[in-house]
Amino acid sequence: MVNEVNNGAQNPPGDEPLVSVLISVYNGESYLHEALNSVLAQDFTDFEVVIVNDGSTDRTADILSEYAADQRFRIITQERRGLIYSLNLGLQLARAELIARLDADDIALPHRFTRQVEFMRAHPEVALLGSAITVINKQGKELKKVVYPAGPGPAKLAMSRLCAVSHPSVMMRRSLVLEVGGYRAAFLHAEDYDLWLRISEHHPIDNLTEPLIRYRKHDKNVSRIFQQQQALSTVVARHCSKKRIAGLPDPMEGKVTPVSLSDLSTLDLTGHEEALFHFESLKDALNTREHAFNPEFAKESLTRAWELQSHLSRGRLVRRCLIPGSAAFRRAGYRGESRIWRGRAFRIDPFNAILGLIRLILRGW
Repeated sequence: MVNEVNNGAQNPPGDEPLVSVLISVYNGESYLHEALNSVLAQDFTDFEVVIVNDGSTDRTADILSEYAADQRFRIITQERRGLIYSLNLGLQLARAELIARLDADDIALPHRFTRQVEFMRAHPEVALLGSAITVINKQGKELKKVVYPAGPGPAKLAMSRLCAVSHPSVMMRRSLVLEVGGYRAAFLHAEDYDLWLRISEHHPIDNLTEPLIRYRKHDKNVSRIFQQQQALSTVVARHCSKKRIAGLPDPMEGKVTPVSLSDLSTLDLTGHEEALFHFESLKDALNTREHAFNPEFAKESLTRAWELQSHLSRGRLVRRCLIPGSAAFRRAGYRGESRIWRGRAFRIDPFNAILGLIRLILRGW
């Protein structure tokens, strides 16, 4: 069941806002006030806020009710359907041509909408505009600044290698997003990257080098909890983009369930593509300070990465996978397995093996 508060019916045709702020929230009580208050603090005021409450079971609904009196807030309540469904619903309901994304745990700086609207007006050819971000921890302390490639050429080139636009910083043209099909269910936890790739194949994209959001890093971030699925979706999204650019059918077109390892086996991935999947999966899976260690998965992925080592930088493989893998196995009590991966690391790149060990020691591992 879907229920909407403040559906915008009081606004006559032609009186649409210039910007629709699109937020999906699930159990976001911890940071929701900060996110919504950052929208209200914008120095640009011609906006509506489309919020999809995706079946929250905490105090999210109570918090949203505090904003319901503001007619700019359109609050949609539904049973739990997931982020991709919620964002597509919000896109359909939004009344503005410019869509500004924001996550319910992030903070928009007061001049964010002004800066992005000015740019989009000056560059009508640009379909998608992100910005640099300031990463903060759960207490709001600044950790680092991340700047993404700026300029249509560099941004598009970088997109072929990585997700070069921060999702919650994005302002995008609604008509063009809908034209390419919106977010796709197949690319769970990398739905933004898949969408950016499809947009960038037809239209210029760009980034502002000024940080316009404070991106909160905490233990419930998707990239921390669902890292393997995210790595899988990322590799397949990049593979599908290469197919489309070559004029070939998209192998995931029409797929409504998340890509899986069985799907991976049906694609004609290059050795490089498969190697990157295992590399990306391992980087976070071996971070046992934040995840429970899965020795079976670690051994399987390390073995496959080792077999595909010719497609990876030896230094990165040793520093990011083999040495951390050895340390993770040792902490878990698998000393024999630990010796195997440490020995292989020193065999192929002793210098980076030593650097990897020093890095672990300095990080208190």
